[in-house]
Amino acid sequence: MKIIFAVFLIVIIVLCYIRFAKPNESNWHVDPELVSRNDLRNSFLINSKSSNFFHYAVPVKELYIELYTILEEDKCQRVFGDIDDGLITFVCRSRLFGFPDYVSISLRESETGVSTLSVFSRSRFGIYDFGKNKKRVTNWLQQLKSNIQDT
Repeated sequence: MKIIFAVFLIVIIVLCYIRFAKPNESNWHVDPELVSRNDLRNSFLINSKSSNFFHYAVPVKELYIELYTILEEDKCQRVFGDIDDGLITFVCRSRLFGFPDYVSISLRESETGVSTLSVFSRSRFGIYDFGKNKKRVTNWLQQLKSNIQDT
């Protein structure tokens, strides 16, 4: 009985750590444009070096409002950054255990009013995410595409 209680207590402690551990800004608030390559199996990257990089014919603030609405529906919360900085990092959690995925989003606008969006989504814990980060970001981009015309 003591062993079962000890295992249960350890599981509770681990789950509490996963849920409440504070992220280090220098580790997780990263500009996706500065990531040169992504070899991690628990992450997904879209930046200007990617083949699936999009340009949007709207100002950055409008693009951010559309994206923020999508992320809010997905229950993601902003943890670092601001639209005025052009770099925002969100945390999105798994439903069952609350595993955090950190999503850094870089927004830039050209002089012609065309905006770009770079995204780096990665899991904080584990070495493999079963494609969850890619699926999530791809879904967001599809929703954005249906709400805003890309160029």
